[in-house]
Amino acid sequence: TYQFSSFGIEDGLCHEFTYTINQDENGFLWIGTTQGLCRFDGYNFESEFRGDTLPATITNTSLLDSQGRLWFGHTDGLISVLQDRKFKVIKPNADFRSVINEIVEDENGNILLLFQQSGVLIIKPDNALKYISEPFAGKFLSSMHFTEDGNLLVGTFDGLSLYRISGEDEFVHTGNLPGIQYTRVQSIVKGINENSYWIGTEDEGLFKLTGNGYNPENYTVQKVGVDKGLEYSSIPSIVIDGTRRLWISDYGNGVYRFDIDDEENLLSSVLFDKKKGLPNHYINNM
Repeated sequence: TYQFSSFGIEDGLCHEFTYTINQDENGFLWIGTTQGLCRFDGYNFESEFRGDTLPATITNTSLLDSQGRLWFGHTDGLISVLQDRKFKVIKPNADFRSVINEIVEDENGNILLLFQQSGVLIIKPDNALKYISEPFAGKFLSSMHFTEDGNLLVGTFDGLSLYRISGEDEFVHTGNLPGIQYTRVQSIVKGINENSYWIGTEDEGLFKLTGNGYNPENYTVQKVGVDKGLEYSSIPSIVIDGTRRLWISDYGNGVYRFDIDDEENLLSSVLFDKKKGLPNHYINNM
């Protein structure tokens, strides 16, 4: 059994529309809202931070990196970083800024930020900035995830693309993944098995991707969950709980919890909606 608690503006939350949530090393929850960042200590919400110059725009995505820093990407293309309880704001070149839809860290400690209309910004461990735009020209970018062998899956508003990374931060587009087309890829999550990934789309449901390398022909795409009510779902967030449970937010319907077997097949499921105590169907992030 699960118990849900609801927190709203009347409880101190900055705004009722929330886009990302993350937890820092001290246990505080940071919620990205339409009115900027809001911190929750388990009892109270706080939105005013002494001496900060944080953007007041939507905080769209976040990442806790290997050094314990919390990164936040804003819809105006600005970046906020929380380290040692202090904020720093990074302002990329004005002509590069657009909505930041994803933040990831590579094995070398580089932070990669995905800008919806301009490409990828790499922030090096020495804080140097490197802008990568040409390989992503003409695409609206929505999500990204490193494969196990160091290639990059990039979700767009029109499907899923694969990039090979070679040399000094050289991104080479090697093709689009068949089977996931004409839909926005909203979430990419590593599965429990080797070379497996879960893909959540906008209005086209859930997909399972398996394969490796940088050739799209080496990958297999399977649409799953059709018999579970996910055929045309909008899935902004996917979480794997341990090794045998998959949580999927179905925007407008609630949150599904699936048991999965060793082959990652979907087994029994529970839909948490208003009938089961979930106060809000419109879940953006888990």
